[in-house]
Amino acid sequence: MRFIITFVLGFLFTASALAADCEKALFGWTARGGHHISGVFGNEGGFQNLKSDRGNFSAETGKNCGGTNYGLSCRSYPAINVRLLTKEKAAEIYHSDQWAAVKGDNIKSQYIAYKLFDLGINMGTGSAIILMEQTINELNDSQKDFPLIGHITQAHVDWINSYTPDRTQRHLFIATLKLKAMHRYLSIVQKNPKMKNFLVTWGVRDLDDE
Repeated sequence: MRFIITFVLGFLFTASALAADCEKALFGWTARGGHHISGVFGNEGGFQNLKSDRGNFSAETGKNCGGTNYGLSCRSYPAINVRLLTKEKAAEIYHSDQWAAVKGDNIKSQYIAYKLFDLGINMGTGSAIILMEQTINELNDSQKDFPLIGHITQAHVDWINSYTPDRTQRHLFIATLKLKAMHRYLSIVQKNPKMKNFLVTWGVRDLDDE
């Protein structure tokens, strides 16, 4: 019995390692200490062209421009045929546009880095970073508040890294960030009731982790 258990555990470990290697080879990059790309793909799903999603409509003409695939919309990427978008190309865009924007490689807690990354894909990096700045300002006690600029600076990264060296502080930061994200989702629906169909999905994604 001990041999069987050891064999099964060894097989699972090897399979997991191979999956990670395949993932890195397939997508060309992987975040330090975690395979965040899989979590995002799981959250975003594949192609959709819903009439209720404004990402599927051109910002210039207001007309349907082709849909959204892996969370990347034709509204944000008009030069790309999103219907034909591959996972490999989507991962490249994630890395250059979202992961780099939230400075994922510089944040020591990959738990926090992933959450900012996922929020950046879901609501735009500018909005996600403003929520991060609001979170910092709420937790920084008597320190001077950061201006809400929607852009991560080294000062932001230094603050996060110095504030979250232990598990309790990390979870407090994430919990505060999640509450602010949920508040934003609710405000979106209040302003545009047609978006209420997305609220449950947004909420589950917000509360869940990678």
